[in-house]
Amino acid sequence: MNYQGYQFHLKRKVVNRAGLQTENLSCAQRTNGCPARLIVKTGAPAVVKNDHPCRPPAKPAIDARDEMKAMLESQSQEDLGRVPGRVWDSVYADLKEKYLDRPFQVLSRQQGIKHVEHVRAVVNGGDFFRTIETEPQCFLSEMDERFFLLFNSTFVSKNALQRICGFAHPELIPILRQPGLAHYIDGTFKVCPRPLKQIVIVMAYDASLDVYVPVLYVLATAKCEKTYKYMLYWLQAAVTFQVKPWTVTFDFEKALINAVMGAFPMSVLVGCLFHWKQAIRRKLVDLRIPKEAIRTAMSPGIMDTLTVIPVDEIVSHGIPYVRSKIDERSHKKAWNTFWSYFSQTWMENYDPSWWNVSEMILTNADISNRTNNPVESYNNLYKGCFENGFPNPYVWLQVTKREAVRVCEMLDQIRKNIRDPTRRPSRCKYSPSHLVVADPRIPSDYPVEDLDE
Repeated sequence: MNYQGYQFHLKRKVVNRAGLQTENLSCAQRTNGCPARLIVKTGAPAVVKNDHPCRPPAKPAIDARDEMKAMLESQSQEDLGRVPGRVWDSVYADLKEKYLDRPFQVLSRQQGIKHVEHVRAVVNGGDFFRTIETEPQCFLSEMDERFFLLFNSTFVSKNALQRICGFAHPELIPILRQPGLAHYIDGTFKVCPRPLKQIVIVMAYDASLDVYVPVLYVLATAKCEKTYKYMLYWLQAAVTFQVKPWTVTFDFEKALINAVMGAFPMSVLVGCLFHWKQAIRRKLVDLRIPKEAIRTAMSPGIMDTLTVIPVDEIVSHGIPYVRSKIDERSHKKAWNTFWSYFSQTWMENYDPSWWNVSEMILTNADISNRTNNPVESYNNLYKGCFENGFPNPYVWLQVTKREAVRVCEMLDQIRKNIRDPTRRPSRCKYSPSHLVVADPRIPSDYPVEDLDE
């Protein structure tokens, strides 16, 4: 039998004339020299004779499950951005420090995570979109009651209710009012919290500081033209419709292009050169054109020549010039298919002025950066702020708030000459300064003479 944490074995049992029983038991460790004995008499308490030198008695475990539940409930509401697993880890560490070497019983990690999720669902109804409108979630922090939430709107698309939420630091919004601004718009899916579909980041180039600034973060449940139209409308409303960018750079997504054209009819639309070349390269790979030929076509001064010559020369002079630089003899059929695709896609489906910058060259416009690389590069930095991909919405919100504050601090340091705008953060390759790209030039052997004739 087990008594006070020790195991005893029956050695002798005696029954007297009155029928009362006496059991003599010895410690299970008797063979190892433990002299402890247990005497159990009917109707009397058990008596232990001699001490146990074999091992100390086990302390009874403390039931701390209710205490843990209360602590989980408290900490889960203090910071909605903490992942449930981290909340359990913190509470368990506190209990371990409290009870030291005494054994205690707690909720398992999985049970604790489910309890935290349940508590949060009860508190906010399980509705993230409702929670972000309440205090202090809509503020930058509990100590800073300036609004981080810029807009939270619904709309109907394809007979389904969709949601779009925008967030921005109030100190960054005025940057959008600067005249002749360059905007960069790009979507990312790497750290988009479920069940949302994408995060759209709007970045602006602050010429006064020579730095790219991520201004607006937008969560969207759909990737459609209406999403972008509402996003740009609320972006304009945030600065009383004073957003008049000189250029808007984007990837070649038709829905986004249509929305940008409607929102900024006077702005110059610049398709991302990187995405343009990426699409062309993928088509060449799909057609099984040799790698060496693809490498030649995508090298500087070959395919990208079509982006800097006048639009009306692309078909008559540009394409023949590019084809003269490439050996098409071994895969003539594949190359003919490619050029048919190019004419259909990039000359008809997409307005050539979106990827050709010849008009901007003539007007001496600043096009030293023709790609979405600033925002693409920032996306990598932004992803590094999260421990895991696809965080829950509350974690995403808290991390994004901290990132917006970091950007403001960076700009303040640049203004005070404490920080060089060209310096890169140690944690990533993202450079906040103006990314230098090769100047758009027409190759020296391009047949300009033929045009004059």
